[in-house]
Amino acid sequence: QPDLKFPDSQRQDTPTTATRPLNIADTLAAHAVNDDVPATEDTAYQTDRLVAEQTLELNDPDLTAQPTVPNPQPTNRILDRKRPQRIAPATDRLASRNRLDQSDPDFNFDRRPTLKPADPQPTSVDRPDVTRTDSRIRQAPVDTTRTKIESPNTPQSIADRQNPRNPLPRTRRTNRRPATSTPPRIKPDRNLAALPTGTTNPRPLVLDRTPAPTSPDSAPRPTLGEPEATRTLRPRRTSVAPTYQLRNLAQRQNTARRFGGTAASEQAVERSLNWLASVQHPDGNWDADRYGSGKIQFDENRVDRMYAGIHSDTGVTALAILSFLGAGYTHEVGPYTAQVDRGLQWLVKQQKPDGNLCGDATHFARMYCHAMATYAMAEAYGMQSDTTTDVRLKKPLQGAIRFIINNQHSESGGWRYRRGQAGDTSMFGWQLMALKSAEIAGLKIPSLVKQRMYRFLQKGSRGANGGLAAYRQGEAVTETMTAEALFCKQMLGIQRSNPACVEAVDYLLQHVPSRSNLNLYYWYYGTLAMYQHGGAAWRTWNERVRDLLIAEQHTSGEQAGSWDPYGRWGPYGGRIYSTALSTLCLEVYYRFLPLYKMGGRYDNQ
Repeated sequence: QPDLKFPDSQRQDTPTTATRPLNIADTLAAHAVNDDVPATEDTAYQTDRLVAEQTLELNDPDLTAQPTVPNPQPTNRILDRKRPQRIAPATDRLASRNRLDQSDPDFNFDRRPTLKPADPQPTSVDRPDVTRTDSRIRQAPVDTTRTKIESPNTPQSIADRQNPRNPLPRTRRTNRRPATSTPPRIKPDRNLAALPTGTTNPRPLVLDRTPAPTSPDSAPRPTLGEPEATRTLRPRRTSVAPTYQLRNLAQRQNTARRFGGTAASEQAVERSLNWLASVQHPDGNWDADRYGSGKIQFDENRVDRMYAGIHSDTGVTALAILSFLGAGYTHEVGPYTAQVDRGLQWLVKQQKPDGNLCGDATHFARMYCHAMATYAMAEAYGMQSDTTTDVRLKKPLQGAIRFIINNQHSESGGWRYRRGQAGDTSMFGWQLMALKSAEIAGLKIPSLVKQRMYRFLQKGSRGANGGLAAYRQGEAVTETMTAEALFCKQMLGIQRSNPACVEAVDYLLQHVPSRSNLNLYYWYYGTLAMYQHGGAAWRTWNERVRDLLIAEQHTSGEQAGSWDPYGRWGPYGGRIYSTALSTLCLEVYYRFLPLYKMGGRYDNQ
């Protein structure tokens, strides 16, 4: 994966004067981006520094070197070629007003220097102090009171010295902007994937974004809150992470059929996304309380859950965004760019100074909401066509990852509701996927964090071969925690033939989904794990879950496209939660690349 740290770029000096020495800091507002994750004050939670580095390219936003302008060497004196001419030392030339070398006897003062336009250099959205260049040449402020080398006693030179506001000669006229002005920002031209036949994007983009397609047939190009200039840069190489390659809009339906989807399952996905788009709040979030979250105060064990799920807008908003991303619809591509973009902007606004995205969620839902929001932000950043010029999500994502790392338990390696609590398997899965998605997007996760995660899964392994799992150590094994632990192990590299993996798959097949035991949380993690395993087990699981979800979806009325919040966790998350998890289950065929050769395949393929 590419690194995301920007080294200092080499910059050329520009002409200066004796009355005002050259000061690069006054003319270039290029500051190094500090992407390091600071160490925490608690030594028990100190980890490796989170380094996000990235290779610079020619039009990188941090490469703000000045364009090279040919310096003419004017003189109006007749030089004797046979007699050696005195060349001023380097220090004298730097102190001269023009920094022009007077030693060229063939210089024609009437010849104008050719100013070659510099290539535009886009600027990071989160660094408005750095200016960009367009077809005009941006130079450092120079003292133009003396513009050509003349004998010190000539009338013209005397007039120049006496009149500091003498107009510039034509040969030294430059098109430069005032030091305080900022040229129009230029967004790069992105190669957008083709939309499926018949799809359009009638919805207006947010933040006054004006699409500027390169051809009449190209799709609109939102610029994530930046005004679009009339001039575009050369197209850049796409950097969409390979993990998300199957989400290609043009091939999505074929991929779904290849790995077990049907036309009916794809129609269910589109109905669901249409409903989610229709219930989005104008601010960009999805309102959990309005759609039935936080309905349980005491659970079946008489534990006070404090209406867990209430005010969990960051969590359900993240799940809704993940549903759009899972179908290949991002803030850059597809008919839902406006919805995804508003949702991401809203999540960024909810972030606290310490990086947390918990929002107003209560005790039991806080870390769940943070992990889900980080997960969605990381996927969106990883699916961008260019992560170098559009870095709006980069710093918020780094802060969210830092918050996860700082809250990892140093002994158990897991996460729970508060920092310092030993972890549980349910919370562990969401934090791991947030970290994994950030790593896919190009951020580096410290090795110590990974070692702790391995330790947590090893200590929590149960069963004859270590393939089963419980909610917490010492508690009974459950199919839900076994499915979640299996998927986490797959993400960390367990082999398909590992006895623990085989044991977990056999256990899940003994608890196949049914309408009488509706548990979307279990179905979600079970579908992810069984898809990666593939083979006959995947065929059995997929055909059961797929057909149940299609049958349970509303197809008419006000709630058409959604799923009722039934099951054990439905009253906690509400209708948006149930709809998003169901949609993600039906998108499994193309959400991720298979980890194994048999991943997603039936035995006869």
